[in-house]
Amino acid sequence: MNCYKLSFKSAQAHLFEIELTIQQPDPNGQVVYLPAWIRGSYMVRDFARNVITIEAISNGNPVIIDKVDKQTWQIAPVEGELRITYTVYAWELSVRAAHFDTTHAYFNGPCLFLGVKGQEENPCRLTIPRPNADSYREWRVAIAMPVEDIDVAGFGDYISDSYEALIDYPAEIGTFSMAEFEVKGRQHRIAVYGLHNADLTRFCKDLQLICSEEVDLFSELPINDYLFMLLVVGDGYGGLEHRNSTSLLVSRNDLPKGKHNKVSEDYRRLLALCSHEYFHLWHVKRITPEIFLQEGTEKEVHTRQLWIFEGIIPPITMS
Repeated sequence: MNCYKLSFKSAQAHLFEIELTIQQPDPNGQVVYLPAWIRGSYMVRDFARNVITIEAISNGNPVIIDKVDKQTWQIAPVEGELRITYTVYAWELSVRAAHFDTTHAYFNGPCLFLGVKGQEENPCRLTIPRPNADSYREWRVAIAMPVEDIDVAGFGDYISDSYEALIDYPAEIGTFSMAEFEVKGRQHRIAVYGLHNADLTRFCKDLQLICSEEVDLFSELPINDYLFMLLVVGDGYGGLEHRNSTSLLVSRNDLPKGKHNKVSEDYRRLLALCSHEYFHLWHVKRITPEIFLQEGTEKEVHTRQLWIFEGIIPPITMS
């Protein structure tokens, strides 16, 4: 098992620190890398440009690291456990990146977690310790990764069955609104970060109808828990699908208001976005184009199928 520990190094400087422990590194020298792109957003993003520092130790001694290319590092051979510590700059408020300041922390795995070449199928543990500063006292964690051992706020240890799984669980950490509803007996959660006065009860009711229709369409619900994560801003729109969650960047005016029963065009736009990303739970995440099964995320993947897996969404007919 490869173990990752995420620390909040500096909110003011927007720096995460990650400690990666590789229990059985390659005896010929371990190669590690960051993905070039994130699934669901089909462009090369060069996440490794935000790695500020990186160092390695084994048996208490420093180990030589050579950068092979823009996203890959070669580490000298060692005997025994290898620990890599590195810092990542996180200052992009979008659904495909990472963002950390004094108000919250948000991340996608490809931005932060190094892949261990040759060990991608190994299970991974992610530890998110509770920050020590008083200003973080009310923070909690919203993530859909399977739990190993966490406290009531969600800080602690999570487990994924592979590296590919590890980087497919985004997280929102901070103070946020939470709401829940069920579809076919399965829990669905909504975490809303940012200033808002949304009617989350209405939002849950409407989302429940949409999700139920899509479950009926596919005649199955392949998850036990689903998480909608909303980053609320003054003006923004976008979404990114994951294996049992979605990240959404939404405008404050798109959220439903308690005094209005009519479905406004702004609210309809938000519901359409939610519907589109939830549809990906099956279409692309589990009904996956063959090209994405053959290739990973280390380099660009060429396909002419984008119109199929991004252009098909169910209609919204609510009134």
